[in-house]
Amino acid sequence: MTKRWGAVGLGVAAGVWLGVCARAQTPAGGDREAYAVIVHPANTERSLSLQEVREIFTLERRRWADGTPISVWLPPEDSDAFALLLDTVYRTDLRRLHRRWRERVFAGELEAPPPTLPTVEELLRVVAAQPGAVAIVPLDRLGPSVRALRVDGHAPGEPGYPLVRSRSEAHRRRDAESAARFLLRLLRFVRWPEAVAGRQTLPV
Repeated sequence: MTKRWGAVGLGVAAGVWLGVCARAQTPAGGDREAYAVIVHPANTERSLSLQEVREIFTLERRRWADGTPISVWLPPEDSDAFALLLDTVYRTDLRRLHRRWRERVFAGELEAPPPTLPTVEELLRVVAAQPGAVAIVPLDRLGPSVRALRVDGHAPGEPGYPLVRSRSEAHRRRDAESAARFLLRLLRFVRWPEAVAGRQTLPV
């Protein structure tokens, strides 16, 4: 019985994985979403290069051109905006980013990583209230209380603007993450079905 369930489980796992891979290779459509780097309206900055955006969000650059301390606020880690930051700004995955933050805190370079806020509304509210604050939000959520910066000479939504992400790409990423979690649980069952059924303790 155990071997039969193992074979069934492996077959299901293979089917799920092939489905995810097929979707991942499907070309993204033209449905692109731009993300705006937002600052307080009184901020004297008008434009940044993409490299300067990276320096700010990695906390390598700590002050604006007029000397005002920079305060970085991040979107939730499960959001499309954070996925854009990982892909385009941090150029790493979440696990490596967390490790990088820990190493820099341990080395005394940082007191703490940038804080996250749970909603776009809170990001807008904090940036509107703090002259040195900066965050990134979907362009279609931009409000009148903040100002969007140009990046690499382009305003958000213009051709050539670098902070864009395919909505279908974001959906594929979420699908892949969900499938990976499912596969881990399934493969755990295939290897230790009695344990999953509660009849023995999983090895540590």
